[in-house]
Amino acid sequence: MLIKHLRNGRGPASKAFGYFLSKFDAKGRLRVPAPVLVYGNPNLVGAFIDASPHQLKYTSMVLSFAVEDSVTRDNLGELIEEVETLAFAGIPLDWRPPGVWVEHRHTGGERAEYHFVYPRRLMDPKQRSYNMYPPGAHDP
Repeated sequence: MLIKHLRNGRGPASKAFGYFLSKFDAKGRLRVPAPVLVYGNPNLVGAFIDASPHQLKYTSMVLSFAVEDSVTRDNLGELIEEVETLAFAGIPLDWRPPGVWVEHRHTGGERAEYHFVYPRRLMDPKQRSYNMYPPGAHDP
């Protein structure tokens, strides 16, 4: 498995979801098969992102799996839960922002990629900014 942080997070949520959910890639090529929304509500998450007063509004990442990793729809829920548990460690469940996950399999063979987007603010009373992938956290 490879994990990649996508260096964006500014601007409207429609920019991120437009790319993740589009039937076409950034170069205008048809994605076969088309992306599949597997978790979350883009309209709800998008409204939460767009209402953010912060300059950096969302965190976007992708998990890319080799064919041998055999990620299936059956174990995808566990994967999402594990990522959220790690990303929001120590944060109460009712303060965690909602996210969206999109499956891409157009990258060749049976290899799966899961793109996900989460708002960079908590759902606490103060709606504080929160970065699930802080700078320097990934450096050795």
